[in-house]
Amino acid sequence: MNRKIKIALIAAFVTSAVIGTGAVLADGRQCGPFAQDMRVVADKKLHTLHEQLQLNPSQETAWTDFRNTVQAQASKAGERFRDGRATPAATTAIERLERGQQRMAERKLALDEITSATRRFYATLDQTQQRRFDEATRQFGPERFGRHGHGPREGV
Repeated sequence: MNRKIKIALIAAFVTSAVIGTGAVLADGRQCGPFAQDMRVVADKKLHTLHEQLQLNPSQETAWTDFRNTVQAQASKAGERFRDGRATPAATTAIERLERGQQRMAERKLALDEITSATRRFYATLDQTQQRRFDEATRQFGPERFGRHGHGPREGV
């Protein structure tokens, strides 16, 4: 293929990608992980986890409690994100700090609920299931997302 044609095709592709992205942003749709309903994302991950754990009938009640807690918190996380986007920006340093404290308090409560439900569910698992749970949920933890998808730091 001629070099000029290749360059023209690449330029057309890049231009269409830029215009498409601009159109999405101008349309008001959100980009990124919170563009999806967080409950839908959680449901997919929970479904996969449930299959991997191969639970017995006596463990299903604890699973249901765990799943419901995670789903509720995923829904709340999506709501908090959307509410935060709709809230006018804080204008002073004090307002920003106070909002940050409020968000941290909300996230701590959410993490406390998930931790409690996880402890109850984890206690019903045998050692093999606990290893599967640990491995499967490693990607869900704060280390994963807190480091922009680069996984946990060494030694943590």
